[in-house]
Amino acid sequence: MKKLTLALTALFSATLFFGQETTSFNKFSIEVQGGLHMPVKLVDNIEESDYTDFKQGQIGVRYMFDSCFGAKLSYGFNSFEDKENADFGVDYHRITLEGVYNMQLANRFGILAHAGLGLATAAPSSIDDNENTAIFTLGLTPQVKVSNRVAVFVDATYLVSASQHYYFNGQLINSDFQSRTAAFANFSIGATISLGKNSNHADWVQKSN
Repeated sequence: MKKLTLALTALFSATLFFGQETTSFNKFSIEVQGGLHMPVKLVDNIEESDYTDFKQGQIGVRYMFDSCFGAKLSYGFNSFEDKENADFGVDYHRITLEGVYNMQLANRFGILAHAGLGLATAAPSSIDDNENTAIFTLGLTPQVKVSNRVAVFVDATYLVSASQHYYFNGQLINSDFQSRTAAFANFSIGATISLGKNSNHADWVQKSN
């Protein structure tokens, strides 16, 4: 996990360095969000509703190369836990690097499309250890501009865990230790805070206030 974190951070830093240019708008922003998650795939031994809950969150930093394209580095957390028995479940910690495309549809409304990959560490309740898996993300983020510094948004993201050996209830899939693909969805609300000396952010430069 530490090696991937360092690699993603280095890649993101290099991207920022080569993407620097003098502009009249801010390129950096911080995003904070949280909300509901639900298991979608690898659910043959559970009731999905038992593990659908408001137990996920994410924080990230985004850099826009211009008003359309950018990149985002994020840390996210999901805690899938049986509502009837807290001894069954699995926690995910993940770090992802995503590309971002900004679709500004009005002066104060736009949609960010984002997709990428990273590494997740899964902690099943049935063992005192973790396992690592590649994770892929795809999502849409409708956002509304509140001020020159702040925007609020809702987000829907589909996440695929490429290879894991435990169900969402933390139990081993089979005695042969064969892995399977899992997937879950996040539905969040959040806020974006623009950083920089300029009065406007790249998300909103295509149209006047």
